[in-house]
Order: sequence, then structure tokens, then C-alpha cells
Amino acid sequence: RTPLFKPLSLANLNAWKNGLQLPYVCIEQSSYIYIFGGVGSTLCLAFLMAFFSKSNKLKQLGKIAFPMGIFFINEPLIFGLPYVFNLSLLFPFLFIPFASGVMTIALTSVGILPRCIGIDMPWTTPPVMSGLIQGGWKLALWQVVLLILQMVMWYPFFKKMDEKAVAFENRYHHEVNDLK
Repeated sequence: RTPLFKPLSLANLNAWKNGLQLPYVCIEQSSYIYIFGGVGSTLCLAFLMAFFSKSNKLKQLGKIAFPMGIFFINEPLIFGLPYVFNLSLLFPFLFIPFASGVMTIALTSVGILPRCIGIDMPWTTPPVMSGLIQGGWKLALWQVVLLILQMVMWYPFFKKMDEKAVAFENRYHHEVNDLK
């Protein structure tokens, strides 16, 4: 990805420094505008788990994963949840970043959102801050809107996962109590 998009980022940055119109919509930093919490845009899932889960396991995992997800580190979710061969999480994991990217690129292409200026910032730069750096308040506001939209998109999948986890925890506790 870097060899393809780095020259585009540099062209946008050079144009910005010279006060010219930014030539490219998709540059290396574009994905930082619409993917939050790492691959799969899992920041909103971690938030839902930490603050709205009825399952003790998911709540604890969310409390660990959410602060790290702010900085695009989502390994606790990737390895703490059963992602491998879990078709119920595959769809949102693939669809949410794709849909967010299509919306962002479309709005940027028609001029509603500003183009990223191409500043080479760390990939761990939190949402909203990355929007401010790359394009100002409009991109930062768009990131807030996307966070809300992604939370809405993750919610039905989170709810189903939480119900299954609660049912498993209840069954496990009943079985343990029966052994006593």
C-alpha cells in the first residue's frame, strides 16, 4: 500500500504547502479517517462491550480493548473473541470498514469533505485528532459521525454475541452449582 499511495500523499502535502488545490482523494492517510480501532473498525465494538454488555466476559474484554482501540490496537478483540471461523462476526468485520470507506471517499470526491493533506502521522493517532490534522474540523466532525454510524452498524451483531455469552455464562453457573 505504501509504495502506491506515498507519492500521492507527498503530492497532496506539496500542494497544501504551496496553497494549491489538493490533487488526490485517496492517499496513504485516507484510511485513518474511516477505520477506527484497527482492522475491522472494532473501536465501537469494544465500546459497546465495555459499557453495554451484560456478559461479564465481554464486559471485561471490552474494558481492556477499548482504551487500546482508541490507538488502533485491537489484538485483545482479535484474539479474545472467536473471530476465526465465526461467520456472525465476519460480515461486520469486513462490511463496516468498506461501507465507511465508500461513504468517505464519495463525500470527498464530490467536495463535501476536504481531502487529506498528506501529513505523515503515526498510525496510532486517535480518531478526531487525525481528522483535525489531515483536514480540519470537517474531517474531525465526519469521524464523530462515522463513530456513531459504526456503533449503530455493530450493535445488532454485538447484541447477538452478548446474548449468546450471557446464555453460556448462565448455563455454566447452573452446571457448576449442580455439581455442588
